[in-house]
Amino acid sequence: MAQPQKGNSSIEERPWIAAQIGESKVGKTTDMLFTLNDGGYYFGRPGSFRPSLRLLGWIPDPDQMNDAQDLRSMHEALKRRFGDGLKPHPKTGLVPRGVGIDDLSLAADATKAVLEKTLSGWDLWGALGNLLVDVIRFCNMMGLNTVISGHPRPPEKGEKGGFKLPTKELIKLIPKYCDLVVLVDEDVMREPHPYSYKCGPKGAPGWITGDRNAVCPPSAPLNLAEILRLADRTSGVPFRLPRLRAMESPTWSPWGSAEDVVVRFSEKILTATDPVMEDKVLSGVGRRLIEQKVPPAQIAWILRDLRDRVELDRANENRLLNDFGLNLFGAS
Repeated sequence: MAQPQKGNSSIEERPWIAAQIGESKVGKTTDMLFTLNDGGYYFGRPGSFRPSLRLLGWIPDPDQMNDAQDLRSMHEALKRRFGDGLKPHPKTGLVPRGVGIDDLSLAADATKAVLEKTLSGWDLWGALGNLLVDVIRFCNMMGLNTVISGHPRPPEKGEKGGFKLPTKELIKLIPKYCDLVVLVDEDVMREPHPYSYKCGPKGAPGWITGDRNAVCPPSAPLNLAEILRLADRTSGVPFRLPRLRAMESPTWSPWGSAEDVVVRFSEKILTATDPVMEDKVLSGVGRRLIEQKVPPAQIAWILRDLRDRVELDRANENRLLNDFGLNLFGAS
């Protein structure tokens, strides 16, 4: 069995774009914050980020949030913030790593309302599409990773489902720029949060989803960061997804940084023959981190990433045999 691998630290990092399609209150914003965390700059209503204080033990600084409602205002805000380059945050010293847009469906509707004052017909739709592309291209040009969330428009009349946007052309436009497009769907068997990402024709039939790096399984944990880290570790794609700066420290735990913990103990689980090794490892790691006075939110964060990495690594190793009804891990 192949062992967990380190990321491609010797290759120049490149920015990625990930898109989440899903109804309200299914976990999109929280996972966006897990993914970009303290290196992110976020567009959205400030109240939508409040749950992160309980779940992540952290919330963006006021100057890391922008309540711009339409795409033109977002583009202007990005140029003001990053037009002169990616400079360290004055309070944290962190160089910005990414942009989160929460959510695109509302932003597109607001942009349409603004443009309708002066434009109509194809001119209106063309201007709306151009503004959307301007935002995406600016982030990419500046080397900023991007997470875009939005509401769903279900499949209808022979058209595939996708983001809820004013035109079919815009719905098809977004995935062209994305490395990963996933649909959030109910998954009642998954604990503790009964939702998962669905991807591709097997995971989300009838929807425009997909993974350019071919690592996301049809059903995946609600963890964009671990899906993208899997691409970095196994597909030669130079993505980097740090956690909170405190968790990056080599003294964060008795075993090193948070990533050191995930690498060490995911390997232990994946190479074990004991069927309950995963539960033993998770509880053992959790208890030791409690003893070390690590903040509870950070303990839950790393146990989440550890559990999800094991699931994704197993799915990745087995992906070539799935089509033949075979499973390396003995599950039916």
